[in-house]
Amino acid sequence: MSPRNALSLSARFMALTQRLRLGQSASRVLHRASRLDLDFQPLPEDVESIWWDEGLPLYQLISLSRGALSGPVQEDKAPAYELLSQLIKTRQINYSSFDLRWINGVYTRHPAVSTVSASSFEELAATPYCRRHVRIISYRDFESTLGQALAGNRFSLQLREASWRGSRLFWYGDEQQVCAFAGAVAYARLRGLEYLLPAELTTYQLDPAAVETLGEAFHVLAVPSECWNERGFVKLLIDNAIPYARLTLPGHPEQLEWLLLPRQSPLSDALGQGLKLAGAPDLLVRLRQIGAIPDERTPTAPLPPEESGGA
Repeated sequence: MSPRNALSLSARFMALTQRLRLGQSASRVLHRASRLDLDFQPLPEDVESIWWDEGLPLYQLISLSRGALSGPVQEDKAPAYELLSQLIKTRQINYSSFDLRWINGVYTRHPAVSTVSASSFEELAATPYCRRHVRIISYRDFESTLGQALAGNRFSLQLREASWRGSRLFWYGDEQQVCAFAGAVAYARLRGLEYLLPAELTTYQLDPAAVETLGEAFHVLAVPSECWNERGFVKLLIDNAIPYARLTLPGHPEQLEWLLLPRQSPLSDALGQGLKLAGAPDLLVRLRQIGAIPDERTPTAPLPPEESGGA
């Protein structure tokens, strides 16, 4: 750490200590936490991708189980779970006719193309694997391929949408048929073919009020999984009996955990403030940004293809 950075950190530490009027123990926790050298990683950026599970994995909160949170005291985990489980609101919209071309994402990944980076169905359909397994050169091929993809769904569409993924619409279907579905949609767009099907759209919206309620009760920080092997960090928690809850979201590529520290505890609050000074990303900032994005879609007027996420 350079002398200038050290001076800046000390000044911020002193200002924060004075503002919070911390007691001696809390002040000591704040100071030690601000000096921790942990490998903090930035939060995943929003990406233009056809895959539902790209970016910040908020979809894991949709059906969060009580056992997903860990921590030493049940009384600390229970309120954290209750607030996390209220972050996302769900609604369903039924359409009697929905243009196939409006869809520009998939909910599941076929293993053979699971590592492909694609921002559109056209890109996915052009991959070697999809080109080997899907060939559409006529309208008859198109209908046959689409029928294969939608088999068992009575030729209707199951769709998903999430506020943290913008206005992108995701097909909820068989992972084995991802290439077939992408190829059919790409063909319909290429030919300017309007193809209408009934659809059920499930939307997931981050609730701004629930985010604020969570933020009033907890610091919510992103910490590396490896921090639990760092002696200084663990010792700080144990020596001061600091209450906390931790949430590991499966499939998170950066292996970041959510650390929830109750603000009502002076020591826990001091730890949260100190970790932010040390560089821990504040998840509440990102959640507020997502929650502030207006939901412009109406139940009766889905957006046209050119406005629905850039596929």
